[in-house]
Amino acid sequence: MITRAERLQAREEMYLYALGPLGLRREELWTVTNGELMDMIEARQYRVWLDRREQAIHTAAIMNLWAKRRISPQDIAGIWKRGRVLGKTQFIQEWKEERRKRREAE
Repeated sequence: MITRAERLQAREEMYLYALGPLGLRREELWTVTNGELMDMIEARQYRVWLDRREQAIHTAAIMNLWAKRRISPQDIAGIWKRGRVLGKTQFIQEWKEERRKRREAE
């Protein structure tokens, strides 16, 4: 269970993110619900990840000219899954765990 202090800290971090990277003004902050704010934060994080993935595509293409082992953009930028960026091995572990749970449920 989340404590009151943890909830207040999370809210403060959301507001700081809104005022900083999202560029909202204080007046706009009070007209936005917490759900809308969370959607805006996730959308911005996704845009940042898309930019990183595009850079990773170019980086991987250059690295693959000299690398002995093929490097994929996912190795560099990670994989987007449900609002989080996962490393390749972490993604595979979570996928296996989900698959195991689905099989047990059947």
